[in-house]
Amino acid sequence: MGFYTTQLKALIKRNILLKKINKAQTLIEVLLPILMVFITYLVNNVTKTQIYNEIGPSETENINTEFLQYINIMKLDKSKVPTIGFVLPKNNDGAIIDKIKTNDIFKDSSIEFKNFENQNEMNDFNNDYHNLPLAGVIFESVDLFHYTLRVNSSSAPDPSTHGIANYIETRYNVESFGSADADEYSYMFTPIQAAVDQAIIRLKTNDDSITLKHNIGKMGKAASKY
Repeated sequence: MGFYTTQLKALIKRNILLKKINKAQTLIEVLLPILMVFITYLVNNVTKTQIYNEIGPSETENINTEFLQYINIMKLDKSKVPTIGFVLPKNNDGAIIDKIKTNDIFKDSSIEFKNFENQNEMNDFNNDYHNLPLAGVIFESVDLFHYTLRVNSSSAPDPSTHGIANYIETRYNVESFGSADADEYSYMFTPIQAAVDQAIIRLKTNDDSITLKHNIGKMGKAASKY
């Protein structure tokens, strides 16, 4: 028994000396098991099935609410002025811009309105990093009924994406990150579009009492697993 104990002590001492000499290898031997346990933990959480319960439809909310919150965040950057640009048909008196300015969402917002001669001039303004363009409205017909609304790429979904998203992936994104791609329209695009439409109607009817109020809610969600 004493012989085996002496031999065991010698082996342990030998291993300790080897560990001291090969410090890098020793460090790897210690850290590798810890790293493998951590990776196993991450994989287990990533592959875990998420169970989502059924949710009823939400209450409706005025579209101006999220727009104003969005503008308040942008106003934190004091070095730039949020700007909405316009390109009007030739010989237009600009009355449509005045009508748009009076919309409730622009009151006390510090947003500037800038009229450009053409789209190239608007593009030059947008490409200058000193500026803060929110949107551009290009009227394409003399009667003003046809127009294109351009917004910053971060304020609308990528137009090249599929029109109908996978339901459960969208549900996962909403639960994980708070919103889906389609929600981006409500921050900027939809409120400005509503303001332009109201201005056109007021101008054509010569009636400034006409007000468009849009309230949007979300449909219910079926129970699902991801």
